[in-house]
Amino acid sequence: MDAERKGSHNDCSATAAGRNTLADDHHGTLHHQSGPGHRDKDNDLLGQSSRTVEPTQLLQARKEPKREGSQDSRYNGWDGYMQGPISRHEAGEGKKDGSLESTEGRKYGKEEVRALMKDKEELKSELNQTIRRLNYAEDTSHHVKQKLRKAEEELQQLAKRDAETINHLRTQLESQHRQGQSSEAKIRQQTADINALREQLRRAEANNSQTTQFLDVQTAELKGAQVLSSKADSFAEPDLIKMVESLNYEMFQGAAFMSEGLEFDEAAGRNARLNAQTTERAEILLGSVMFSQLLAKPPTVDPLPLQLALQSVMILRCRQIIQSLCPMEYGDHNDFLRKIYAGIQASEEQVVAGRWRAMTQALLRPSRSYASYIAEDLVNVLIVCGKLSTSNSEYQVIIQDIKHRMSLLEKAALQLKVALKEGVTSVDIEPFYILTGARYDPTNMDDAYGDSRKESRNRRDGEGIMCTTDMGLRRVLTKRSVDGQVQSYYDVILKPKVVLASSLTDEAEAQTPFRE
Repeated sequence: MDAERKGSHNDCSATAAGRNTLADDHHGTLHHQSGPGHRDKDNDLLGQSSRTVEPTQLLQARKEPKREGSQDSRYNGWDGYMQGPISRHEAGEGKKDGSLESTEGRKYGKEEVRALMKDKEELKSELNQTIRRLNYAEDTSHHVKQKLRKAEEELQQLAKRDAETINHLRTQLESQHRQGQSSEAKIRQQTADINALREQLRRAEANNSQTTQFLDVQTAELKGAQVLSSKADSFAEPDLIKMVESLNYEMFQGAAFMSEGLEFDEAAGRNARLNAQTTERAEILLGSVMFSQLLAKPPTVDPLPLQLALQSVMILRCRQIIQSLCPMEYGDHNDFLRKIYAGIQASEEQVVAGRWRAMTQALLRPSRSYASYIAEDLVNVLIVCGKLSTSNSEYQVIIQDIKHRMSLLEKAALQLKVALKEGVTSVDIEPFYILTGARYDPTNMDDAYGDSRKESRNRRDGEGIMCTTDMGLRRVLTKRSVDGQVQSYYDVILKPKVVLASSLTDEAEAQTPFRE
């Protein structure tokens, strides 16, 4: 019984060893399944594990300890030492105990076999799973190897392509580097050429400057000689007549607007005439006769006197602008320049005097407008006759409108001045008007209304002139006497238009001589 127990113990140890071996093989297989190179080794280990757990071997392992027990029965106990003879009673008791132990051992052996068989099935199942995993791992490894080979081939192709690209880029870089060096050399050469050209240009500019200065001197001399020798005029007399007529029309339109377009305020006019300074200024501008006629009838009864008065003021100021040899702001020097011009006329030919006049006028251009002064004179006349009041709500608007109209009139007068004083040098041509109180002379003037206001009366030469409505144009000619004195006389090109005193007054008054 002890021998069988010992054998059973050995069988259990062997079985446990087999399990451990299989378990170790199993873990080893799972551990190495990622590596395809270990497949053969894993198969050997699995084969050993399957051989270790065969049922026939387990039964053989249980039988071997029993044979050892029968051969060594002469030994006593577990230690194996020799003992003396055993008594019948003891032998009987021992036989009885051995039978019991044998029964228990067989029972224990069957259970152990069943357990081992169960373990065998479990191990087989685990082995099959392990084999399937190994097969899957092998397939996966094969697929991965194919991918790796393909990747290696692609890497080789990419490496080859990269090498070709690098070589191509290196070649291009070397070519561009050579081109850059060549371009730098060209730039250096071009820079040197540009510097040389700049130096040449500087020298040429210096020479050109000297040449230009010399040419300017020569041109000035030639221009002076041409000015003194040329007799051609820039404007013909018909062109000058048209310009004068246009200026007269502008004055007529402005006077008509102011005399008829503004409202009459008798009280405002009466109050304005109380101002001695305002009244005196208007009388100086118009003359005593025209001023008296203006106040004789209100503009609402007869607007013609006011219109004529405004026209006469504009004619006076426009002629001053045209005839002045210097701008109006330097009026103090006008007499001095006239004396110089008269001296040149007395000593030189007309062409020389005319060129001096043209150059003087070209250099002495006005620096400011004179329109506001003309507007002040007109506003003064309008206030005195009651056509404009400072208390009027639209006073400033009216003033600005009058200034605008006078600026246009001044522009036309300056254009005529340039034409007469700079464009004509062969002869002196000037605008002129007839003074109030002068006698009517049909050879030098025209009646503006043809005495249409009094058709029953015959116009007689020698009547007094009330005012001039349109400027005329005349040539100023000179002749030398035997003693060398210069005398001037006039040749009328365009007759001025005048208004006779009889057109506004009674016949008796018309025969009375007028005084300014």
